[in-house]
Amino acid sequence: MISFYESAQLRIRGESILDKANTFIETKLKTIQNTLQGTLARQVKHVLDRPYKRGHQMVEARWFFSEFEEEISRYDSLLTLAKVHFNYLQLQQKEELRTISKWWKDTDLQNKLPYVRDRVPELYVWILALFLEPYYSQARIITTKMILFVLVLDDTYDAYSTIEEARLLTDAINRWDIGAMSQLPEYMKPVYEIFLNEFAEFEKILPHQWTPNIIKASIKAFQDLARSYHQEAEWRHAGEVPSFEDYMKIGLFTSTYDLLCKSALIGMGEIVTQEALAWYETDPKMLIATEFIGRIADDVVSVEVLNSPYLYCNLFNPGNLILAHQNK
Repeated sequence: MISFYESAQLRIRGESILDKANTFIETKLKTIQNTLQGTLARQVKHVLDRPYKRGHQMVEARWFFSEFEEEISRYDSLLTLAKVHFNYLQLQQKEELRTISKWWKDTDLQNKLPYVRDRVPELYVWILALFLEPYYSQARIITTKMILFVLVLDDTYDAYSTIEEARLLTDAINRWDIGAMSQLPEYMKPVYEIFLNEFAEFEKILPHQWTPNIIKASIKAFQDLARSYHQEAEWRHAGEVPSFEDYMKIGLFTSTYDLLCKSALIGMGEIVTQEALAWYETDPKMLIATEFIGRIADDVVSVEVLNSPYLYCNLFNPGNLILAHQNK
């Protein structure tokens, strides 16, 4: 039943037989859950809480070794190979995290911008869920840098800058020129310079024929994100709660999926063809749906925290306010 339930998670829209099977097996597993003990009880609880396809591959692999080792022990060579592969990936990931942590420390942004949260390991693990293959090491490093830039932007617009400073930063990012740095407040100048330099560095270290095009697309997505964060700041400054439709127009950008997905392409090598990039830049329905789901899911979680006795979120986020109002 556990295997059947896991398989049913791979169904797509319209597969009514698997829909019914999923509901049937889930009900059965919940019914017998409290009658089980030991390893089997833990396996049932785990699959109901988080099916494999919704988990992080490295976390799921570690859990599988601990819970299923006895069952697969008769396949000694396969188990040994799996463990060697897991250990190899873990060593590679430690080295990648070391590289990113050193880069983050060398930027000195924690001292220059003390209000920015320090979340390097957490964000690297998040990016690791995008692509686990050893070949994409460079892509993981670049995309983690990008999500750290997102963190800097988010904390600056959301928690620190005045509305006048936010306007200046948005204008500078839109211009994307070192000459725009003179208009920025002193504390913003170093981070703006890092933005420009890092994107320029990507093109130097990745001499792929489509790299300039991909970087251009990533910069545009970065500018879209900055403009969207700025719009949220303007709403907060004016005490305005936008309509759901107006919020979602910029909410798709603030989900950060567009920026992170396009940035992920920078280090992926020859698999990224000109045709693939051209298709990606048409804003396919797959990307828009992902952005929409990511934005709504994030806001729902924020509202759940907002409505809990342990309040820890931004009360002035327009999405949180809209969803809280609708919940009432």
